[in-house]
Amino acid sequence: MNDTYRIDPVLDLASGRIRGGLVQWWPDGRLPEAEQREALEEDPAEALAITLAQWEASLHLLDRLSGDLWLAVTLPPLLLDQMRGLFRGLSSRLDDLEAVRRRLGRRLVIGIGAGCASREQWRRSPLIANLAALHTLALQPLNLTEPAMPRLLALPFQRVSVAAELVQGADADSRLQRFLLWLTGACHAIDATINAEGVCSGSELALLRRLGLDEASGPYWGAPLTPQAFLEKVAAAPGTRVHAGSQAHRNDPAIPGSDKT
Repeated sequence: MNDTYRIDPVLDLASGRIRGGLVQWWPDGRLPEAEQREALEEDPAEALAITLAQWEASLHLLDRLSGDLWLAVTLPPLLLDQMRGLFRGLSSRLDDLEAVRRRLGRRLVIGIGAGCASREQWRRSPLIANLAALHTLALQPLNLTEPAMPRLLALPFQRVSVAAELVQGADADSRLQRFLLWLTGACHAIDATINAEGVCSGSELALLRRLGLDEASGPYWGAPLTPQAFLEKVAAAPGTRVHAGSQAHRNDPAIPGSDKT
């Protein structure tokens, strides 16, 4: 399967600097179709294969970025009980996976939605415990009435990533504005960073700044970038560096999608 990936830059709302990026699956150079998205929710083998390739690409990219930049990948709920398969697959692709993970550490952000897991499943999950020990966990609330929020709050998270569905149109929706204000205050009260995805307009951006969110990404700043274009954009920004290469990969393969536009 010819899978490619795109990076959606995440900007600091106060300074405008790139702080990190959201790694997104773009099969054949475009957004996944509904059937492909459903496969991630219903087919464990497909979800595992895509996640392995996505994480491998992310680790390779992080090795080439300066130390204060991060990349976020999403953990499909189907993989909650797939720790052995996930890390075995990564070990077959990377030399000394644990050393790579420890070196990159909190710069790898793992986005987690509620899925169908119960609060106790989250608490008992060896995968969650392993990820939390080395990486940054980001909660991904999807809507205003999500019944799984108590389950998500059982996780040891450091970030909250607000889905585009809760951002787009918020400048004209007082209920969404109240929710975002409450969520931002709750995050800051526990020293968690909050970012908004899917920003489309200057009006939405102004609202997010007024409400005090920390970071944002979305089509307002352009389409997601190929990995190579992301590296070039970061390298062109003042005060950032991109390293020449990485020894993390066996045979140092090309970054998936870096030759595509």
